[in-house]
Amino acid sequence: MTMRLHNVKHAIRWIAVALACAPSLAVAQSDASRVLLDGRGESHQIRLISISDEAIIYEDQLGRRRQATVGGYVALLPALPDEVSRATPSRTDLSPIGPGVIEMNDGQRFPGQPAPTGGEDDALVWSHPTFGLVTAPIDSIARVALNPSTDMPRMTHDGELIDDQLVLVNGDRLVGFLVSFGDPVEFEVDGETIAIPLDRISEATLANPPASMSGMVVWLEDGSVAVVASLETRLDERVSVQLPGGQSAMVPLDDVRAVAFDAGRLHPLASIPIESQRAIGERGVFDPVHELIGSALAPADLNAADIELPGPMEARWKLPDGAVRFAGVAELPLEALPWGDCDLVIAQNGVELLRERLNLDRPRFEFSVPVEAGPMRIAVEPGAYGPISDRVVLRRPLVLTE
Repeated sequence: MTMRLHNVKHAIRWIAVALACAPSLAVAQSDASRVLLDGRGESHQIRLISISDEAIIYEDQLGRRRQATVGGYVALLPALPDEVSRATPSRTDLSPIGPGVIEMNDGQRFPGQPAPTGGEDDALVWSHPTFGLVTAPIDSIARVALNPSTDMPRMTHDGELIDDQLVLVNGDRLVGFLVSFGDPVEFEVDGETIAIPLDRISEATLANPPASMSGMVVWLEDGSVAVVASLETRLDERVSVQLPGGQSAMVPLDDVRAVAFDAGRLHPLASIPIESQRAIGERGVFDPVHELIGSALAPADLNAADIELPGPMEARWKLPDGAVRFAGVAELPLEALPWGDCDLVIAQNGVELLRERLNLDRPRFEFSVPVEAGPMRIAVEPGAYGPISDRVVLRRPLVLTE
């Protein structure tokens, strides 16, 4: 009888949580609500007042105005919703502002379209609605999508491409080598170069190897991700953003969604290959770890996509040289409540760095643990109600390096 009453109370509390969460799924966070990540990967919630490439002015949670140098922090990003949410990508709020998007092999991206002047022999000239003409070297491009849609998956680098690929508007796919991206597009197939009118191209994926970001990088509300040479908030609360190539734009402060002050120190866990993974306990079907990548129109803040461990399991990653902290937010997604009850374990070299319980009483916690280069194990271990609903989402997990 006691157990039955406990379950009833558990379900009643879950209904209250679900009702509390429902509005948060439809109502966006306040644009001014941001989180500063310090060098230990720990977050500090603020209201942003102004930002430059040297300093941040903000109000803390007590309403006190503060000023800090950017050197004391690694990133600025939006605050998470107050309540847990569904296991869906963190950004699903974008609509296309132009007919296309270009993605660079270091993670930069620019909505827009090919410039009317066409391309150069070794570069694509791209027209961005805010920055104007941006020249992208062909050997630094990962993908050009001329007709992106919300259901087109975001590009990942799970496998190494050997050849460039063109997808035509009729669905045909060509494999070969992109010679130039103008109008027409010149593409080599089986040793023969063919010219294809630009309006017949839907997408081009290039076999350029991934590269690392460095310096200051901004994520804008329109979906742009750009390395910047300077950043400055003006008196009218607009921000002057200048690219290394000299292009500049004025955007509202609220449109500066996230900033990596030194992108070379931030390594999204989603960008690190999984070395191994296995189920814990008896499971008829094993669902692997997966990245909640969203659509091509919705880049993850700091390019740190959420990752779901969809059941009792363990997975191992090899952390990069210089790794010093692993940070993020662990959450039982809304779909796992009310019965989800499990331990999240993070370990290295046979030593547990973290073991924390997730359940209806505590469906989310923030973590930042010291790590080093080499293998790291993350496990979801079943709790009081067995394996059912034991699934964990890691929100924007990041490895920080020195």
